[in-house]
Amino acid sequence: MRKAACPDLAAESEGEEIGYQLTPDITLWQMPCASGAYNFASVYFLQPRASAPRRILFDRPENGRLVADLGEIINGEFLDDERSIFFFAKNRGLGDCGARGSYVWNGRSFALASWQEMPTCRGAPLDLWPVLWRTDRRDGR
Repeated sequence: MRKAACPDLAAESEGEEIGYQLTPDITLWQMPCASGAYNFASVYFLQPRASAPRRILFDRPENGRLVADLGEIINGEFLDDERSIFFFAKNRGLGDCGARGSYVWNGRSFALASWQEMPTCRGAPLDLWPVLWRTDRRDGR
């Protein structure tokens, strides 16, 4: 599955896949796909019990709407206590440009919760990055 999702998979990118139990019947798989100096790309799969895994295409904001075509998450980290995936794609090592945000498990899929993006590297701190997408949690957290 990973080789099909990552056609340019290099030997040094072949780390271990990590499984996270989202529910008693659903496992989230994170599989390394590519690596660079300060960015590491992963692909994600959802696998219901006794079913084949299916690859997740994540939403990204574009012109005020969401487009579900993001196949790799850069520097993704699953936060078990929040059931969310945080990401921080750096355009350069300083981390003063790129995109960052999170996706939250809603019981069926991962929904985009936040997206900040600074396309131009100008030394801007993260709190000054433009917010392109933000949602509120319904459970009060």
